[in-house]
Amino acid sequence: MIICMPAPIGHTRAQILEIARGLLQTRGYSGFSYADISRELGIRKASIHHHFPTKENLGLALLDLYHGESLEAFRLASALPAEQKLTAYFQSYEQILDFGDRICPGGILEAELNVLSAGIQQKLRDMVGEILVWLEQTLSEARDSGAIHFNGDPNDQALTILAALQGGLQLARTFDRERFDSIVRQLKQSIGMQT
Repeated sequence: MIICMPAPIGHTRAQILEIARGLLQTRGYSGFSYADISRELGIRKASIHHHFPTKENLGLALLDLYHGESLEAFRLASALPAEQKLTAYFQSYEQILDFGDRICPGGILEAELNVLSAGIQQKLRDMVGEILVWLEQTLSEARDSGAIHFNGDPNDQALTILAALQGGLQLARTFDRERFDSIVRQLKQSIGMQT
């Protein structure tokens, strides 16, 4: 358990989000409560409710956090050649495994879609939709430049890659990281990327 000294309001909010992020990615949205966050941070549940009156508020804030990180990653990658953008995209999923027994936040929320509020569902759809558009455009750009090759529609390829990477994280959790690495190698080979 982490015992915290009283922290400035912005710092406490950030700590709550970081603990909630870990709980979401390891247990799922339905698998944690404010009591879990309270125990982890050594603060009262009322302090969490001060920052996030409802769990929906917390869920929306987590999605804002993930969305902001995605947009920043896209911005940082914007000047790279398309093949390097794709490499960075694959690496972002590999980094999730570097934090231990975690799942992609989009993937874990998608699995629990039916228990999420309408607001969280919509924000999730918007965020994943933006990721798919970026991935589709990047695949098109890489194919047009001759860096990769694949048959079919870039949108279909983007859906396949996203689904395979999210599923790969789940298989890594069930078995071992080698299962995920095998999926990444196969995905890269299927579009003619260096493995």
